[in-house]
Amino acid sequence: YWMQRPIPGQFQDYLDRTYPYGGTAGGRLRPHTGVEFFNPAGTPVLAVASASVYYAGTDAEVLFGPQPNFYGNLIVLELTDYSYNGQPIYALYGHLSAIDVEAGQTVAAGDRIGAVGGTGVANGGSHLHFEVRIGDPMGYFTSTRNPDLWIRPYGGYGTLAGRILSADG
Repeated sequence: YWMQRPIPGQFQDYLDRTYPYGGTAGGRLRPHTGVEFFNPAGTPVLAVASASVYYAGTDAEVLFGPQPNFYGNLIVLELTDYSYNGQPIYALYGHLSAIDVEAGQTVAAGDRIGAVGGTGVANGGSHLHFEVRIGDPMGYFTSTRNPDLWIRPYGGYGTLAGRILSADG
């Protein structure tokens, strides 16, 4: 677990389980490429690790999702202390109401970088959409990983992970 929680502990810092990573909301939505932290607009958003700000702005012209203005205001951090199989690790924060950093800036784990909002296609109200991407920060479906496997669990808890195989292995 290389990442801390992106929401401070006095707020809802746990992941919403109604639309988890890879979920489709019963087939109504495309497979989810991240996780949600539901909180009121303006709730602080924190850097999950020491990082360099790769991108900070809107995705109206720079495409990070399947269409322009999908994430609205977003921040993409490139972790500075970690890589995965020699590839950089990115943390994407979407639907923000405020962006408090600029591209090229360095941040430490726990630094405030923005605020929860409802920009882009933030279905369900104000929340932080959070993704982990490996190798390609622009790779919408191809580079995402399950944030549950990267965010440090609460003390005394862990993460259950499994793999489903076909009948022929």
